[in-house]
Amino acid sequence: MPECRRNHVAGGALEMTRMMGSVLTSRASTVFIDLVVIALIVLSLIELVWDAVARPTHTEAKQIIAGVSVVMIGWGVALEERQEVRVLFGLKGGSDDEWQDQVDRACKGVGIVLLLSGLFAEICEQLITLPRTVVSTESIRGVLLALGMLCLLVGLIILVRHVIHLVMLKHTE
Repeated sequence: MPECRRNHVAGGALEMTRMMGSVLTSRASTVFIDLVVIALIVLSLIELVWDAVARPTHTEAKQIIAGVSVVMIGWGVALEERQEVRVLFGLKGGSDDEWQDQVDRACKGVGIVLLLSGLFAEICEQLITLPRTVVSTESIRGVLLALGMLCLLVGLIILVRHVIHLVMLKHTE
């Protein structure tokens, strides 16, 4: 392949990567993903309450908390590191940097709290599943599940506030 053709192909791939990064880090995408995670948490909390009422053995609660907490941790990290993701995609230094920095600041703290809420929910779930030979949590299983649910609820509240904040955020030129 001739050198100029190779450079053109490489430049096209780079531009495609930058465009994909721009879409992934946009405010609209962030709000959309927030809403998906909010829906997941709401449905999970409904199922957890149903599980607590209808199935006192909590057959599904541990799996629900484990799954949702992993999503919260992952999305929390992505939110917290939004600025670094923009650097990786080569999106820093553009004409809208001031605006993007506002969105970065709006995401950083939320990401940290979401990450921590997910981690604590996961810790509660793991304490329930530890073998009795390590530590017996039978007597406090309900408390640990309630704490895990509380962590999910904190994540839900944080994300709802985040969506409202991002939607109300004024674009400055």
